[in-house]
Amino acid sequence: MAQLVEAKQQGQSIDRAESPADPTNVINLMDALQESVDRAKGRGRARKKKGAPKKKGASKKGEARERLEDLTKDQLYRRASDAGVSGRSSMNREELIKALTGRGSRRAAS
Repeated sequence: MAQLVEAKQQGQSIDRAESPADPTNVINLMDALQESVDRAKGRGRARKKKGAPKKKGASKKGEARERLEDLTKDQLYRRASDAGVSGRSSMNREELIKALTGRGSRRAAS
């Protein structure tokens, strides 16, 4: 840097260095955000969860629990509201799943 200052003081012309090349790994943030929103809403190209394959012949309650496990807390809350589960506003996600599968003790009396 000192050499550049001295050269400028002596009246020499300073050549600018070339700009660095544009990066090629730039992603479109709006597209990435939209894909993320779509996945969260369950309507996009959702990635399948890796894990043990589902067992054939599972009970209906087991299948229902597996489906409930894939839902967000908001989705579970809506289902609990539709099912008339009492105390749902203070429940966490696991408690909502238990209540919806009939294993919870806070279900509203019908």
